[in-house]
Amino acid sequence: TESNPQIPTDKPDYKEDTPKNLDKYLDERYVFQPKIDGAHVLIDLNKEYPRVFSYRPSSRSDRLIQHTYRIQGLDQVKVPEELKGTVLRGELYGVDEKGKTISTSELGALLNSTVANSKRSQEISGYALKNMIFDVVKWKGKDFSEKNYRDKQEVLNEVSTLLPQFQIPPSPVDRIEKR
Repeated sequence: TESNPQIPTDKPDYKEDTPKNLDKYLDERYVFQPKIDGAHVLIDLNKEYPRVFSYRPSSRSDRLIQHTYRIQGLDQVKVPEELKGTVLRGELYGVDEKGKTISTSELGALLNSTVANSKRSQEISGYALKNMIFDVVKWKGKDFSEKNYRDKQEVLNEVSTLLPQFQIPPSPVDRIEKR
């Protein structure tokens, strides 16, 4: 676990909706993204390698739980200088050998065990932890939380291009993309 003043310890209330309201679904002011059953995390790009944290502190301390070392090879990925000072929100989820998302209980077992046990379980089961990024808290040290989503999407695209370990969900905006 680790303490970091740049990492928020809250989770925004993202609105869930369905395309049943066709007017809203086709309105270009709204972006729809698939819901992934994973763990809400914060990704800190301030150090040499990306660090992934739960937004909640550990029940044993006041420090945030770090998941970085549970994610195969993430501690070997170098953060490009142009991304330093960036903090993102995302979803940490697991997939099986066929790429199918694992259940939340299986994911919880991987995230709540020690790093060594989590890695061993992933090796035995063939599961892999993945990151999906969907929001920007800070961009190069500046507060980005109140920016519009189009600006945030540009940042997410840049991060995903430079660090492909961080995927972005499909985010249709215009009517043609939403069909």
